[in-house]
Amino acid sequence: MKGVTAFSESDIFAVSRVLALHRLADRNMALFTLGIETGFRITELLSLTVSDVYKDGCVLETVSVARRNMKRKREGRSIPLTKRARAAVSEYLTALTDQGYWQAGDYLFQSSRKGNAPISRSQAWQVIHDAARAAGISKRIGTHSMRKTFARRYRDWLLEQMAVHRRQIEPMREVQKALGHKSIESTERYIEWDASILTEYIQTR
Repeated sequence: MKGVTAFSESDIFAVSRVLALHRLADRNMALFTLGIETGFRITELLSLTVSDVYKDGCVLETVSVARRNMKRKREGRSIPLTKRARAAVSEYLTALTDQGYWQAGDYLFQSSRKGNAPISRSQAWQVIHDAARAAGISKRIGTHSMRKTFARRYRDWLLEQMAVHRRQIEPMREVQKALGHKSIESTERYIEWDASILTEYIQTR
């Protein structure tokens, strides 16, 4: 979504606290955590089934979105899951198990009113937007804020790797590949560049 902004680290903490109090806390936390930890678009997240993230009693280390569920039907994309993401999915599936249901073919973020169908994009937007407002965040927020947060965090980490560990990396190129953008120009227009981070990096050279 054009115009929305990424979450800061303090925003993430505040939104997480709000989501934890919701009656669907486990589902909403899994959605939010996967969003900021993988960078998948909301349509891609909502396309996930239980079998895409869970097999043989364990949350998978890498989650993949099939080509048919990607924007413009490009090749599928796989992203390794962080410990936080795996923990959030595990807690969510445990909650579903305690409630007595879920099948491997079920959508991960299943609607409670439509049988085996995911919640809608508008429902997902409402979850994230309402939590942000309840957390006192006034800037423009949407589901795409999660994807932008992933991009910002990954870029910052890459810059740190260059500055501290002297690794030879092209940060924007790496972010482009992680986001699945066709061109680096799309990534440059997309990401919110923080000039202060670049200044800090230059001062270390």
